Amino acid sequence: EARTLAWPLVERGLALDPNSADAHVARGNLLVDSIADIADAYRRAIELDPNNAVAHLRLANLYLFTGGGIDETIALLERAVRLDPLSPTIQVTLGEAFELAGRFEEARAQYEKSLRIEPGFPSGYLLIGNLYAGVEGRLDEALRWQVRATEEDPGNLRNLATVANTWLDLGDPAKAAEWLARALAGEEDGFWPVWVRSRLEAWRDDRVALRRSALELHGILPRNNFSLFILVVLGADEEAIRLHAAGFPELGCDREPWVNHSNLGPALNFSLAYERTGDTDCALRLLEAARALVLTLPERGQRGRVHAEAEIYARLGEPDRALEALRAAVDRGWRGGWWYLLEGNPHFASIHDRPEFQA
Repeated sequence: EARTLAWPLVERGLALDPNSADAHVARGNLLVDSIADIADAYRRAIELDPNNAVAHLRLANLYLFTGGGIDETIALLERAVRLDPLSPTIQVTLGEAFELAGRFEEARAQYEKSLRIEPGFPSGYLLIGNLYAGVEGRLDEALRWQVRATEEDPGNLRNLATVANTWLDLGDPAKAAEWLARALAGEEDGFWPVWVRSRLEAWRDDRVALRRSALELHGILPRNNFSLFILVVLGADEEAIRLHAAGFPELGCDREPWVNHSNLGPALNFSLAYERTGDTDCALRLLEAARALVLTLPERGQRGRVHAEAEIYARLGEPDRALEALRAAVDRGWRGGWWYLLEGNPHFASIHDRPEFQA
């Protein structure tokens, strides 16, 4: 609805001044159908105004989301920092790019810098917490920083959901339920409260409620991986494909699939769903594309390989390599979602019975 109201204003702005960099940034913000068109809008803004920090930030954010060149992404953000050194948002976005490059200490320095600029900046606290969780496996320390983020921004449902999820990773569903209640008080049918609720249902193995939540999540946000994963876990492969394929057109096999940082999980889940419904060719193409991406990712961190490398080898019939990759992920500090990404994960079906996996 907001986009429908905003679009005529952007068109009028461009009609008044076709060389307005800000108008081209606004146009890029509203485009949804073509990644290339969005990138072109931001590039045009930079061409018109090389000192527009927001245009640099938006283009870099697009690259972070879709898997553009990491060196170019970092260069754009370093330029944005020089243009607007007091923007905490630009500082943390550069930190996220450093994370994707496996440069974790530099990422931490950026997050800390955002808090020196604005001590109440919630994202700075959240991202430091996520760094502790994803890089060091320190869920206790992660929780401390994540809770601080909720104190700075009590109405942010995603931050509340993150704390609830960390309590589940720490093995305390009662605490998770307390934080879920706080999120539900903010918005009962929002994506993040339903996301946490579905995780609690997964913890309790309440499959009827879990399926209902998966469909609700899809209704709220068709392009999300957790509802797709739930349906695949429940064995509802045809339904998973039917509901989610339109949301991920780049993962169809009518042409070469495009797997990037934003759709790695869906690519693996679609691959399994296609395999179990008989389309083994598409399944293998998605799996190979996923493997090609995963091998370029850092070994640790929220945007790293974590369990995906092990899933791929388990699916490809290489159990020893799968177990080796899984052990390495655990030794490096992977903890996030262990309780549902191990025993109940159909990607690991070929190694579920191996003693090393059970250990």
